[in-house]
Amino acid sequence: MYTYCIVNKESARVNSRFIISVNRNQERIVQFHTICHELGHLFCYHQFYTESKRRKLTIKEREFEAETVAWLVCKRHGIYNPSEEYLASYAPQGEIPICSTDLIMKAVAEIERMMESPIKIKESLWYKEDKGLKEKIRVIERQQKGPDLFA
Repeated sequence: MYTYCIVNKESARVNSRFIISVNRNQERIVQFHTICHELGHLFCYHQFYTESKRRKLTIKEREFEAETVAWLVCKRHGIYNPSEEYLASYAPQGEIPICSTDLIMKAVAEIERMMESPIKIKESLWYKEDKGLKEKIRVIERQQKGPDLFA
């Protein structure tokens, strides 16, 4: 699977590390919620560009964090979603699973930043964390500059 990113106004094809699939038959609100939930997994380090940074949590802990991210993003933007009932099912006696409120809030902030305007590739989490992507961008930038006259 490939993704296209823009480097100095030109499109470049790079290998994708992740893919989010949404059901096109669902309402757009449900699709948005799904995307927020899946990005919550990524930004809370449940899956990551390098295995060593991936957090080792139970499924319950991962789902609670990702759903909390989706709930917060939707709630802050006035979008109804069923997350409250879903989240309550993880804490039937009032004890929530172990979670990182810091990562949850950072994930919400990153998603909201993505909603506000396009993110420059070098400002993205993908670029910051993926050495392969950094190298690919460096090569593209060198090619765009043309031959080095001082080599």
